[in-house]
Amino acid sequence: MQSMCRNLCFISSCVVARHPHKHRLIRMALSTSSSQHPTAAALIIGNEILSGKVRDTNTSYLASLLFSRGIILKRVEIIPDHLPTISESVLKLSSTHTYLFTSGGIGSTLDDITYQSIAHAFNLQLLPNQSIINQMKLLSTNTNPINNARLRMATIPSPCRLIFTPGLWVPICCVNENVFVLPGVPWIFEKMLEANKAEWGSEGGGKHVETLYTDVLEGDLAEDLERIEREFGPDVEIGSYPNVNRHKKELEYNVMVTLEGWDHDKVKRAAQRLRPLIHAKQTIEQ
Repeated sequence: MQSMCRNLCFISSCVVARHPHKHRLIRMALSTSSSQHPTAAALIIGNEILSGKVRDTNTSYLASLLFSRGIILKRVEIIPDHLPTISESVLKLSSTHTYLFTSGGIGSTLDDITYQSIAHAFNLQLLPNQSIINQMKLLSTNTNPINNARLRMATIPSPCRLIFTPGLWVPICCVNENVFVLPGVPWIFEKMLEANKAEWGSEGGGKHVETLYTDVLEGDLAEDLERIEREFGPDVEIGSYPNVNRHKKELEYNVMVTLEGWDHDKVKRAAQRLRPLIHAKQTIEQ
């Protein structure tokens, strides 16, 4: 039975890869079935992340930006530079989320195989792109001349939509309408997202958040948090986070409690109700 299930899953993946229009319909149905708000997944690609040689900071930056624009980041996967693994994850995540963002693996060396893997996933050609080459020529310097290795970075899945960022010749490549391919270098990743954030969600479209700070210990907060959760229901999400930086003078508290939701008034009422129960000494609204 398990073998049969694996075979069926493999066959369905192949069907989706060969029929991208069907894939988009499946993605739209699944990504909107559980929520009226757009969803996202992130795929962090690189052996260096998995081995601990390089620390991933792109996930937290992406999560904050999406949250502020009303997009729910539902899943993050960290995977190696391995073509079958990348292709499988891209197909799976892009079909179940409104957006998929990939980070890493689009450089000039042999282990950079993200473009190749995505082309394989959607049965696309991998072709040199003249628009990227033109931008490369325009922005390259004597210290960074165009060579075959750099031209490899202009060989991308085709067709795709290119989103250029001022000052950079490397574009965001949008494949299959919802897969956004970005480099793994943090400052470039962040610059691209910030410059092009209008592509995803809307300014001020995020959840309303109230943050309370208290000196009460987390173990003594549980009953009060549960009481507020029962009172206001699933529309208000409550989280509690112990202070791990108490040695910093500006962070003198034991627990940070956040209340968040799409209903501004409901979140505000829940925070007002919780504040005296936990002896909150500071509140931040956003």
